[in-house]
Amino acid sequence: MKKWRFIITIFTILVLILGYSLRGQWIGAFLILGCGLIWLAGQYWNWRWLPPVALITFIALAAVGVWLELYIIWMLLAVIGTLAAWDLARFSERLAQTNNTADQTPLEQLHLRRLQITAGLGLLLGVAATAIQFQLNLALAALLSLLMVISLSWSIRLIQRLSEK
Repeated sequence: MKKWRFIITIFTILVLILGYSLRGQWIGAFLILGCGLIWLAGQYWNWRWLPPVALITFIALAAVGVWLELYIIWMLLAVIGTLAAWDLARFSERLAQTNNTADQTPLEQLHLRRLQITAGLGLLLGVAATAIQFQLNLALAALLSLLMVISLSWSIRLIQRLSEK
């Protein structure tokens, strides 16, 4: 599991550096390299406080990249990689907290398979969201917002009812 975290983290750092450097944002690329080296050191020495900090930092760097109008696909890949690395760190932490000494390899493989599906769907939806554009008038946007609020409140009530049982 640790091997995959390192691979995904290195991929994320390289993708983000590539996204910044392709548009000549060298200061940002060096900043990402420094943050990435700290992230890798934290994984090596198992600093528990670092995964949430790395999650916020690298998603913020990708968001700044979008704001700077860098290539969106590189920023999207960086966000997906960051989320995947953070998820694997949390999963490893939860596994370490259990007292179960049985072979955890099947559980890790199942989690990796689910993570691959989730990351693939996230990439597919992200690419679709950047490719499809349409205009909304104010009334339709307000109607969709109202529908979203109603759906969210129904979902919360459903979850509360299910948790009471």
